[in-house]
Amino acid sequence: MLGVQPSYAAIFTVTNVNPSGPGSLLDQVAAANSNAGPDEIHFDIAGVGPHSVQLPQTLDITEALLIDGLSQPGASGPNNLVTIDVNGHTGFNLEASNVEISGLKFIDEIGSNKMIQMVWTNEGYSYRDISINNNFFEGGFATFVSFQSGSLQNIEFVDNVIGTKHLDDSKSLKVELGSLNGFPPASIDSLLIARNVIQINSGDYLTGLTLNLNGEGNPPTARHIIIEENVFNCELGGTVNPSISVSAGGETAKSGKISEVLIVRNILNSMHLGGSHYGISLIANSGNGGNGIIEDVEIGYNEFLNTNSGIAVTTSGGNLNAAKINNVKITGNLLNDVGGAGILIRGENDGLAKEMQHYLIDNNVVSGGQLDKIMLFLENAAGGTGGGASEYQDFRIVRNVLSYGHFVGVSVINRNGAFRVLAPSIHGVLISENSITNNLQGGISIGDNRDCDLPVPIIKAVLDEVDSYTVTGVLRDGVPNTDYKLEFFIDSQLYEFGFGEGERFVGSTTISLDSAGRGGFRYELNEDLRSSYVSLNATNLTTMNTGCMSKAEHFVEFEIPTVSEPEEPIFNVFPNPTTNGIVSFTYPPSNLLGISLYAMDGRIADKKHINGQQIDLSENKAGVYVLKITTSIGSFIRKIVFIP
Repeated sequence: MLGVQPSYAAIFTVTNVNPSGPGSLLDQVAAANSNAGPDEIHFDIAGVGPHSVQLPQTLDITEALLIDGLSQPGASGPNNLVTIDVNGHTGFNLEASNVEISGLKFIDEIGSNKMIQMVWTNEGYSYRDISINNNFFEGGFATFVSFQSGSLQNIEFVDNVIGTKHLDDSKSLKVELGSLNGFPPASIDSLLIARNVIQINSGDYLTGLTLNLNGEGNPPTARHIIIEENVFNCELGGTVNPSISVSAGGETAKSGKISEVLIVRNILNSMHLGGSHYGISLIANSGNGGNGIIEDVEIGYNEFLNTNSGIAVTTSGGNLNAAKINNVKITGNLLNDVGGAGILIRGENDGLAKEMQHYLIDNNVVSGGQLDKIMLFLENAAGGTGGGASEYQDFRIVRNVLSYGHFVGVSVINRNGAFRVLAPSIHGVLISENSITNNLQGGISIGDNRDCDLPVPIIKAVLDEVDSYTVTGVLRDGVPNTDYKLEFFIDSQLYEFGFGEGERFVGSTTISLDSAGRGGFRYELNEDLRSSYVSLNATNLTTMNTGCMSKAEHFVEFEIPTVSEPEEPIFNVFPNPTTNGIVSFTYPPSNLLGISLYAMDGRIADKKHINGQQIDLSENKAGVYVLKITTSIGSFIRKIVFIP
């Protein structure tokens, strides 16, 4: 049990399964409540067991008390021999500090009642050191906490088994805090939910664990929340709600603040039949003056199996308020065979700014799915005021493995075209060193309608340097006089539309753009690029925004032809070969009528006519080209070799 163990004053023993009378559980709880100081209730019921106690009414616990089901002779570990049948009532109602309930089995055939509850409205009580451990729950709510005023400290729900069945629109374990105008808000400081097994067998709209804060006036608060090493199973149903739901704020001027949340090492095996089920959901709601805030959260090292979608972080609300979810770390999670999005960060805006700042999404493994593996989805709802994307900043999406999806690995989307990624509303979406493979539409997508609003590098050539390969190219249309980081990736195959996906990160370099927003690059790779493809992306080192992947290229061998001049040169091209793409030419005295540049396959290539006797073909790939000029006395042709 959490906190300081009390010195128990007396032991009261249950000796029969009668609903009331001497030796009954009802009788012993009443005796303990009447006895000042901490007490214990033990069990010594005759017979092998298990023993079922039907409650005639709710049992209020008003004094410090340990109810020890494992004290029954023969009970040990998971073999709980004392069953509490709540019989259509709430089981225990806790109204005291230093309460521990351990080693019991609770059942509710009706399936809609609370096994253990803590419910207060406006009394403003303060309770601490409450432990619910090593129990088995079947049907109804395992534990229900609804607190409108006052404070709770050091609450734990550990090592329990919840076998929920036959429920609709219910939660297995629910903690709900609110507030009332004119009274102090409710608060929790230190809540531990650990090593439980939560099994949901049937029904829709089920949630394994719910933590919800919303209240009027001063918002309720919760901090120091640890949810770790639990197992969630949902074999049938569960078509909408998540296994773990943490939410703050609500509609109609409801507010709440949750901070310092740790959700780690849980197993979420949903095996759902459909719907929009998420394994873990964080929601900050706000409506009509309310304000939901969640901050300082780590979601780490959880394992998701067969969930429709993995992790969802959402801000939403109305026209007069702001919702915030800041300082979030999503790290080391395994999301296997995820049906929808693996990790979804969504800002639904139809009002003032929704803050979503300082996110680290790193070292996660996401596979399968009908949507993008990691989505930053910024939405301006129809009819909204449109001011709401001003606070999205500092997202680092690094070193993740994203594979086998129907769309792309990482996407940053602005719905309805209301905002663009390059607008001042977005600061710092860094996408770096991820391994993205076997997604049908490639690696990275930025912008509305999956176009790319950020500059994309162009590979000009992949050159064989005997012991290595050199990739050359250009980044253009960037921010003038700004440094960009270029990251290079290797792909084993070419994906849809020819863009790189980013299967394996192999290195990076930094370039500085000139006053025209343009800069060339030359990077050496110790990789075999004969049978694989190289691509890269660019990150603005001032805004820390990362763009889309470039077109993927590989090494293509070609022989450099001998360029011979006629005995009496009348059309000369120099330098030839050229390394920068700029060549000059001379021709017999005549009028120049036209200039054409062709690739060796007959395609018309790009060129810039610099002046009367000079052209720039640097926008093209390395290779052999044919230059044709037409003059008043005839046409002349020369081959040009371009090797950047």
